[in-house]
Amino acid sequence: KYLPTCLEILKGRFKKIIPIPEMSMVQMLCHLLECLLTPENTPPDCNKELYELYFVFAAVWAFGGSLFQDQLTDYRVEFSKWWSTEFKTVKFPSQGTVFDYFIDPESKKFLP
Repeated sequence: KYLPTCLEILKGRFKKIIPIPEMSMVQMLCHLLECLLTPENTPPDCNKELYELYFVFAAVWAFGGSLFQDQLTDYRVEFSKWWSTEFKTVKFPSQGTVFDYFIDPESKKFLP
């Protein structure tokens, strides 16, 4: 659901600080998930929505973390707008960008 769309849009719409192969972005996603999907964050009895919340957080950083800001365009802001309109299952708060939030371990919600 997320990977093919992200990889396709990153080919031409957004500028990165340095060229990053698709495989490296997927590896970064896997490494982030390995760190985030711990028994403390996702206990055995948790619902699938919690897994998706952590997946979305990891995907935003894996695919959007290397985006560039030049004199005319902040590609992180553009990516944030694109993400919020493209993927609506997990909603980020409306203020700021998707990069401005983290998942609170207690409430399991996005906080600034």
